[in-house]
Amino acid sequence: MVTATADWGAYDGWCGEREVTTAPEARALCDEIEEHKPPTRMLVGFTTDSGHFFVGLGAADSCAMFWESADPPYFQSKGTHAVEERIDFAYGGQETELPGTVRISRESAFAGLEEFIETGRRPACIEWEET
Repeated sequence: MVTATADWGAYDGWCGEREVTTAPEARALCDEIEEHKPPTRMLVGFTTDSGHFFVGLGAADSCAMFWESADPPYFQSKGTHAVEERIDFAYGGQETELPGTVRISRESAFAGLEEFIETGRRPACIEWEET
């Protein structure tokens, strides 16, 4: 298990940062953020010493992104939607538009979050596309 710093920010200025150390804590934080009912979908970032994992909240489906550092490679979840079926998420109060190909089930995204919090590594339970 690792310590991760979670951060988020909606268009309306609501943002925050919190440390989590367990997968249930990370999931509870995501539930708390969604209960706030921000006016848009949001990405929540979880950062450890070994990588960065992002999960999408506020939609029927989700997405995931991972990278180990500011330098490539970067990875995004590989879903089954068409690239034109774009989806936008707020992160840090800014719009982040993603191609539809990143859309995966919420269950898969949260399984990836759990694996990331336990290992600090890119989750193997998600199919990834290098960007």
